[in-house]
Amino acid sequence: MLVNGYSKIIIYRKTATASTYLMRALNGVYATTPVSGIDLSANVFNTEYPNAVRYILDNYSDENFTFITTVRDPRTRHLSQFFKNLFNEEIKSPVSGEMIKNPFLTDKKYNLAWWSEVFRKANLEFCCKYDRIIEDSYQELLGLETHFDYQKKYSFSENNRFRLLVIRQEDISLWQGILHKVIGFKITLPGTKVNSMEEKSYAHIYRHFCNNYRFSDYEKEVMAALNTTQSYYRGGS
Repeated sequence: MLVNGYSKIIIYRKTATASTYLMRALNGVYATTPVSGIDLSANVFNTEYPNAVRYILDNYSDENFTFITTVRDPRTRHLSQFFKNLFNEEIKSPVSGEMIKNPFLTDKKYNLAWWSEVFRKANLEFCCKYDRIIEDSYQELLGLETHFDYQKKYSFSENNRFRLLVIRQEDISLWQGILHKVIGFKITLPGTKVNSMEEKSYAHIYRHFCNNYRFSDYEKEVMAALNTTQSYYRGGS
C-alpha cells in the first residue's frame, strides 16, 4: 500500500518505548502479513538491529521507506526495561554473586536496597550498550539527522529515498494525530497499551520500586549525556 509514495515501513525501535503498541496498530492497516522481525513479505518491518535494517534495504533497493522510531526518557525507560527483562534473564546478586533465574518466582522476598544495587549496575549497562546504537545509525544508514520540535512533539526529516519520524512515548496520546498530519498514516491506536507493566504479576513491586528508587549522581550524569536525553529531553532538565 502506497502512502504519499512510500510503500515500506520500518519501525526502528527500542524496548520499553511503546513500539509494540504502535507496530500492531500499523500492521493492522498497512501490512499484508504479520510482522515478524525481517519477514520480507511484509510491508511493515520491526527491528532494533542496524544490520537487519541494512539487510532489508539491500533487498528493496528500489523502494522508498518510512522509518518510525519511538523513544522514551532513559530515567523511566531503563526501569521498565529492567523489570521486563527479569523473567528472561538471570540476575547476579550484588551480595553473594550467585545467579538467580526468574528472581520474582523464587522465595526471595522483595528488598528495596537489594534490588537497588541490582538495578544500578543494569542501568549503567543499558546506558553503555543501547542508547547510542539507534541514534548513530540514522546518519550511517539513512543519511538523516534528527531535530526534535518540542512544540510539535516530533522530529521529522527526509531525503530522496527515506523519511524518518521520531516520536516520544510520553506523547503517546498525540501519536495518532502526528502520524496522520506528518506522514499521512490514517490509523486508530488501540485503547489500551500492549504489554503494559500494569498487567504483570509483579506490577505492585514495579510501582513501589519506581516511587522509591533514587538515581545516584553518577547515574544522573551518565543518563544526561546520552544522545536520547540530549536530543529529545533537553538534556534531562
